[in-house]
Amino acid sequence: VRRTLEQMRQFEASAPDDYVLVNLPSQTVTVVRGGKIDFTMRAAVGRPSRETPLLADQITDVIINPTWTVPPTVLRQDKLPKLRQTGTPGISNAAIYLDGAAVAPETVDWQSVSPSRVRIVQRPGAHNALGRYRFNLTNDQNIYLHDTNEPRVFKRDRRAVSSGCVRLAEARRLAEMLGLSSSAMTNRLDRLEGAHIELRELGTVRGALRVVHADAGDPARCPVWQFHLVYSDAPTREWVEKGCQNAGIGCLECKQPVIDGILKEQQPM
Repeated sequence: VRRTLEQMRQFEASAPDDYVLVNLPSQTVTVVRGGKIDFTMRAAVGRPSRETPLLADQITDVIINPTWTVPPTVLRQDKLPKLRQTGTPGISNAAIYLDGAAVAPETVDWQSVSPSRVRIVQRPGAHNALGRYRFNLTNDQNIYLHDTNEPRVFKRDRRAVSSGCVRLAEARRLAEMLGLSSSAMTNRLDRLEGAHIELRELGTVRGALRVVHADAGDPARCPVWQFHLVYSDAPTREWVEKGCQNAGIGCLECKQPVIDGILKEQQPM
């Protein structure tokens, strides 16, 4: 707990007034504006075999009604083996390209085809794996934030299920916060019209292994949960009983110092 509090102190000292925080252990995304929490949403992050990396990045643009091009790792490990076994990649409304030419998958013997010769692109729509919104970043690891066509994942406690990118429970809300017009988005969504919108002001994104989280509540007794790292043991939440005012670092939500207390009881996440 003490180590994480120090990490939080260092993070908050360098953080801008407006940013998006991807908290890997709690599998959430928090939008901070003017130094205060605007909202927090559930998120899905990379599975242990395909971890979401810690990044300090920027949102450069938003794509409405994106296509999804299957990334190399997913193609090599998941989709090409499925093509070899069943003759289909298991992706609805997708175009499959072999050496740059569109092909009917059932007409190809995939056993001798290498991944570098194959490209799979899923068409836009409600069925698309990226949902209706993609938020592009600047990193060279092909990591970005996006909507999803499977919102039921956000009902789970454990949401480390992606291939590295971050799925958002409230993607539209983030798009609106970044300045996109709600009515314009609705028109494009209804018509399945794609749009690539560059942001005038880049949105800062920070990844965090923040294993301590303070909930809002009575400033004299702000509950703090500790999360185990999502890429190690199964996560649990541990209750820290003392009041916020007993420690020396500010709680983002209630602005009282976050507790440096005693872990009292464990509950499953």
